[in-house]
Amino acid sequence: MDRKTQTKILTHSCPPYALVYTGNGIIIGGCDQRIVSYTENGQILQQFDYRNESDHEKEFTVGIRDSFGQSVVFGSFDRFIIIFHFLS
Repeated sequence: MDRKTQTKILTHSCPPYALVYTGNGIIIGGCDQRIVSYTENGQILQQFDYRNESDHEKEFTVGIRDSFGQSVVFGSFDRFIIIFHFLS
């Protein structure tokens, strides 16, 4: 009998609207106007905070990576931001 286990990886500060899985971990964007990159173990790798921007970024509602997993793009109401471009 094959048993499946579940493990809690991380807890994000708000509901994740945009969730992107990469080879390096998980990248989350949400209504707190931040994009946070987590390692596969749930530790924060990098953060981007758009709360204090002059144009008042809205929540990030979509995130996608390219087919090779090298670039990640997040989008909000009226624009997009290229966050990561992994170099090999």
